[in-house]
Amino acid sequence: TSLVKTAGYPFCRLLANRFEERIRKVTFPVQPGDMLVLYSDGLTDVTRETGEMFGESRFHDLMKDLHLLTSRQVIDKVEDAIQSFQGTCEQNDDITMIVLKRL
Repeated sequence: TSLVKTAGYPFCRLLANRFEERIRKVTFPVQPGDMLVLYSDGLTDVTRETGEMFGESRFHDLMKDLHLLTSRQVIDKVEDAIQSFQGTCEQNDDITMIVLKRL
């Protein structure tokens, strides 16, 4: 499992003139069965009634258990986990997730 951290928000409209300096190129080998998951901060910022956030640590732990599933199954499991965690709390941000898996 590898985690590539971002350097901020490169697509922010307010920082459009600094786009090139905020992007970094990362190269790594992708083997059959490997999965690339891209997600917005709305996913990890999901909050439950107590104010606790879903968080990156919980998300990364969840992803470790899902690596053998298809992309669609991964998205479904993450969605289920978020809804279960969130309970009746309102969603405050958009949630975007892209799962790519090499066959």
